[in-house]
Amino acid sequence: AAIHHFTIACARAPHVATSKERVIANWVRPTTPSKGEACIMRKFLSFARATAFFGIPTLAACAPAQDADPPVDAAIGQGSVSAAAEAGASGQREEASQDQIRLAVLGALAENAIEAGAEGDIERLAAELRAALGGDATVATAGDHLLVTLPSGLLFDAGMSDVNEQGLPELHRLAKNLVANPNSRIEIICHADGAGNASDNLALSEARAKSVEGVLRGNGVARGRMFALGKGDAEPVAPGSAGQDARLNGRVEIYIAPKT
Repeated sequence: AAIHHFTIACARAPHVATSKERVIANWVRPTTPSKGEACIMRKFLSFARATAFFGIPTLAACAPAQDADPPVDAAIGQGSVSAAAEAGASGQREEASQDQIRLAVLGALAENAIEAGAEGDIERLAAELRAALGGDATVATAGDHLLVTLPSGLLFDAGMSDVNEQGLPELHRLAKNLVANPNSRIEIICHADGAGNASDNLALSEARAKSVEGVLRGNGVARGRMFALGKGDAEPVAPGSAGQDARLNGRVEIYIAPKT
């Protein structure tokens, strides 16, 4: 209210205003007089906010000193302008802070919703695969991905890299499920049983991984979704290389995870 009366007084009665008041009144005077007092106040408050936001001194502080003007007038004028400027800047900072908080909350909610949706899709896919694949296959979930493990003995004849007739139906069922769920990426990793030398095991596992990838691709799974890798006997799950240990170590692991 004090700023309003001060500004209107300068605009209506310049002949009784001090020189500092006339400086401010002339700056805020509307270019189109018919707009009246509303125009004056808009310019004055806009200037006050701008000076506070950018750290520019107010007009009252910058106006040249004149001996004829009472010092108290300048102090009152400067205090009023500074108070208005600080109030405007404080409001802007508070609004910006509230906007940042709202954005952070919305971002966290969206991230949680995406994670929950991805975990739900993985659990659903795991249930479908358990129902579709035979008893020799195992399906396990871990976080945002699942792992399908097939024994090498189910898919391949001893020492061979081509998928055999027994293993083809299993891969066909797997491919059908993967085609129905296209928003995932697939890693095919083959492990050797540990019998024989390491270099032969590595070469055989690599060839088998490519063979599995070829069968899945031939049944509609896009090549760009898959990555095939052979690891030989470098990552055994059982200590031995014969009997039951060999059957556990010789395996095909298929990791399925959401696309990133």
